[in-house]
Amino acid sequence: MSVVIREANLEEDQERIVHTLSKNLPPVTQRLDRFRWLYIQNSSGQARCWLAIDSETEECVGAAAAFPRRLIVNGQGSNAWVLGDFCLNKEYRSLGPALMLQRKCLESLHASDNSLAYDFPSQAMMRVYTRLRIPEFGKMIRWAKPLRIDHKVQDLVKIPSVAGILSKGGNFLLKSLNQSRVVSSSLQIMYSQEKFNETYSHLAQEVSGRYGICIERSAQYLNWRYRENPLYDFEVMEAHQDEKLVGWAIYQISGEYATIVDFLTLRDQAILSSLLCQIIERLYTCGIMTVSAPMIEGNIFTDIFRQIGFTERESVSIVVDGVGNQQTIGKEKEQGRSWFLMEGDRDS
Repeated sequence: MSVVIREANLEEDQERIVHTLSKNLPPVTQRLDRFRWLYIQNSSGQARCWLAIDSETEECVGAAAAFPRRLIVNGQGSNAWVLGDFCLNKEYRSLGPALMLQRKCLESLHASDNSLAYDFPSQAMMRVYTRLRIPEFGKMIRWAKPLRIDHKVQDLVKIPSVAGILSKGGNFLLKSLNQSRVVSSSLQIMYSQEKFNETYSHLAQEVSGRYGICIERSAQYLNWRYRENPLYDFEVMEAHQDEKLVGWAIYQISGEYATIVDFLTLRDQAILSSLLCQIIERLYTCGIMTVSAPMIEGNIFTDIFRQIGFTERESVSIVVDGVGNQQTIGKEKEQGRSWFLMEGDRDS
């Protein structure tokens, strides 16, 4: 089986790309509205995609993509790519084709500009990066806070009536612990269903330089990423002080579980703490069992999450590759600022 790699034309190869993704990745990848939104309508520019083609049958047997992002590095704008949608047909899942595909992807990106590229690889994909001599940069850690104990009690207690009584008492205790945390009296915390406006861009311009390296969270980007997302619905909590937006947090509800996917605030502990407490209160009333917040290790705000009752759970690797940018990455890491990465900074 001889494989050749070529870059795709997003319009002409759309059906080929979607078919290959849907054959190897979760069913959601077969949706054409996902492809148009993620590959074509991206607020930072169009994605790039590479196809692995069997030279004998001309069948497309694999794909890899890179999605553009705008970074803030030391307060200055810079280009970046988040890698994703990497897949190979079952019979081609050996190290050779995988190396060829990902090497071509990275070489093409570096040849066209001097951008950083980052990824959240699986363990199998991490072996590919190791062979490409791209080491693990860090970990994305899921922080989690239980809001209800129903499932835990049901696993331990098999008598429904007893389990119900214990669950009710435990849930009341968890709710009381959260309600004991006071929202700052100087803040107005409110739920928003509106599109993101320029006040979000202004806040990003004001604070992003203090976050080390982070995605540029402009109103345009946030609207594309969260309000125009065809796959998932997101909810937004805002913090205002003297009628000025000083922070926000975005979360997603999926069944009995919720995930805080993004936030940005002034570096005032009370702002983020108040936002989180208000979100937790809302999630509790919705019957949510657990709320999670995946963040890069060393995130400057992890102490706030810990104080509110979040604990560390499992983690996944992060890799960063960028010819000409390694010095900047290293300097940021030495200063303890590194990257500010959240679940929302992934590729969807």
